[in-house]
Amino acid sequence: RSSVKILVRWNARFKRSSKGEMGVIVEGFLVDPQGASTTKAEMQWKTSFIQDRETATRLRTSSGSLYILQGACDPTCGQDWPLPGFILKKFKTGFPTDFQDIIKVADEEANKAEALAALASDPEDEEEEEEEEEEEASGKKRKAGKPSTAAKRGKAPKEAKHASGNTK
Repeated sequence: RSSVKILVRWNARFKRSSKGEMGVIVEGFLVDPQGASTTKAEMQWKTSFIQDRETATRLRTSSGSLYILQGACDPTCGQDWPLPGFILKKFKTGFPTDFQDIIKVADEEANKAEALAALASDPEDEEEEEEEEEEEASGKKRKAGKPSTAAKRGKAPKEAKHASGNTK
């Protein structure tokens, strides 16, 4: 038996499942059907992944729950990845008929964003920073004139190499 839940100030959010598959959930504020007063914290709600679109504003989740969206999409909710505006605009008044195809496009955009983020961080730089942080934390601070981990790996400026490597 599935219950009907009503969401206002909602937003479609693209996420990856635990298996790494892209999907879309809805985040918003749950409306109490009896009209009882609740705090905003109690009303915040996230659906499971949207499985089926009955209408633009009537959706069924992977867990079988039925949701009704009221009002326009609230674009102030964030995404896990930067998505092109044309994707977000498609959800302005509800779920479009081609939302499953849009999930594929969002997946491609997320893959691009993840690849760019990986390129932006150099693993060697991160390893050196971690080693130096570990040295500092363990009290093994470098003595003046002693080469750093980076210098030992040949990454220090040439002047520093000559200065530390000269033995007269």
